Order: sequence, then C-alpha cells, then structure tokens
Amino acid sequence: MSATALFADNAFLDPTAFDWLIVMGGPMGVCDTETFPWMDQETQFIAQCIRQRKKVLGICLGAQLIDRAHWKDGLLKLSFFGLNGGLLLMAFGTLLPVGAMQAWISFRDGLWMARSAEFFTTTRVVVQGTLKAIPDLIIIVFGVLPLAWFLVTTYPRLKAKAINDNESVWERLGIEL
Repeated sequence: MSATALFADNAFLDPTAFDWLIVMGGPMGVCDTETFPWMDQETQFIAQCIRQRKKVLGICLGAQLIDRAHWKDGLLKLSFFGLNGGLLLMAFGTLLPVGAMQAWISFRDGLWMARSAEFFTTTRVVVQGTLKAIPDLIIIVFGVLPLAWFLVTTYPRLKAKAINDNESVWERLGIEL
C-alpha cells in the first residue's frame, strides 16, 4: 500500500503497479482547476486507470473527479449553445416578426383578420415560416443530438449496476475473503 500526495508535486504511480486506486477528498472543489492545476492531471490519471479496468474508489472530491473522467463538457457546451442559439434565432427571426405583424393587423383590421388563413398565406409570413427551418435545424443538430449522445455514452458509467440478493459485494469487486 502506498500514498501519493499530488498537491505536494509527487509523481503519479505506474498504473500497472497497483490493483486498487483510492482517491481521497480535500478542501478544494472539483472546478478549482485554475488554483489547483494538478487536479486536471489527476482526472486524466483516474480515466486512464478506469480504462485499464482498475478498481477505483472515490471519497468526497475523489468521487467527483471520477465522474469528471467520464464527463464530456464539450458535448454539453455544444448542446447548450445549439439549443440556446437556435431558440434565439427562432424567437427573433420568426416568432417576433410574425407576432408583430399579427399584432399590427389585429390592431388595424381586427383579431379575426390576424388569425385568418389570408394572413398566414401572405408572402412575408410564408417566407418567415420557411426560414424557421434554419433555427429548427440548429436546435436538432447542435442541441438535441449532442445532448442525446452525451446521455447515451455517459449515463451507463455514472449509474452502478444493482447487486442481486444472493450476490456478494466482495465477489462483484473480485475480492476473496
């Protein structure tokens, strides 16, 4: 058994030299990587150990760093900007202009005219409705699909498999008592 204090600039162990990795906590938060730059290296090391099928136990901050090893921020950022950018384009590119035209027609000619088929078949409204495909496409391609891929690839790693009634936790971990 050995200990490595990364905050004291100790070197990482060779992953082939151990079977178990226990990652402990500390006073810092998982997002404090600017103050504690070694945490990014530790997250990469944890991911490497997980890929090599090592048994990894995280306590407090250690558990958060283990989750971070599977967390793909890039996909979430792409999804965030895809959803919000598409919604912004939809709001200001189609909904607001058509809504303003409807409000003006309603004020000038009455609500019945603003809700009629004649209004919705005018060239301006038809063009605005056609252009709505652009924000819809942005929302789907850059918002929904990356989020779906993130969920499909990340969720199975974050949720542990249930232990059956007749199954031993120790057997699941490969430990003989």
